[in-house]
Amino acid sequence: MAVSEGRITCIGKMDHVLTDCGGGQEGVDTLNLRGQFVMPGFNDAHVHLGMAAADELAVPLMGVSSPEDMQKRVAEAVAHHKPGEWITGGGWDHTTWPEKRFPIASSSMPSRPGTP
Repeated sequence: MAVSEGRITCIGKMDHVLTDCGGGQEGVDTLNLRGQFVMPGFNDAHVHLGMAAADELAVPLMGVSSPEDMQKRVAEAVAHHKPGEWITGGGWDHTTWPEKRFPIASSSMPSRPGTP
């Protein structure tokens, strides 16, 4: 295996690494694994794009301090959406609210006919 600047640049038999992949060049480290398995470390900093996009379009409810605060944020979203457009939201923690009750859709929640 040949490594250059912290990246694996070539794998294979040692003669291949040294002659065909520049494994003998200055600044390239070679390692004879003697047939052993090697698995590079992965930095798994990824995002699920569909969910990330949906989160950007949703009503941000993280940090709402009460059902009334939630209603205010939803009402603002309703005012900025066209009839028929979906309004989604999430991220609240009802256990931090004074009554600690899960929010329910009711007549007190802002809405617009035809808007899900």
